[in-house]
Amino acid sequence: VGCLRLFDHPEATHEHILGYHQVAVLDRMEQCSDTLLIIHDTTDFDFSNHRTLAGQLGSIGNGGGRGYLAHHSIAVHPETRAI
Repeated sequence: VGCLRLFDHPEATHEHILGYHQVAVLDRMEQCSDTLLIIHDTTDFDFSNHRTLAGQLGSIGNGGGRGYLAHHSIAVHPETRAI
């Protein structure tokens, strides 16, 4: 319940929630003088059966599904495999 109240707060934006993490990740990447691999993956989250979310979702798949695409990236040092 507390989490739902947090996300319902007007200041709980995507930018505020992830902003500090993004800055920390970019700082760590800038400190590395070696080449880094940025590995990407996109996942479909299908919420077609969740009617209460219908107005908040986009078209996915062949157009018949409703949900969103999540695009994830991870930075990996190719020699040490450090993330």
